[in-house]
Amino acid sequence: MQSTGVDLLTAVGRGEAFVKARAHCRSCRTVGKCKDWFLEGGGELRSPPGFCPNVDFFKKCKETLD
Repeated sequence: MQSTGVDLLTAVGRGEAFVKARAHCRSCRTVGKCKDWFLEGGGELRSPPGFCPNVDFFKKCKETLD
């Protein structure tokens, strides 16, 4: 989440949507891809990867900040 530039308080403030997003991460089938994506980023902020089940959630959180 932080790698995509999403603020934790903004995400938590989305209530049930945050709970669902957290559940998606915990049960994700692409953990290896996610880990590789994270490590390849070198700490830079990037758009969420297309394989992530939380892409829409992250985008909505960022729109809240804009």
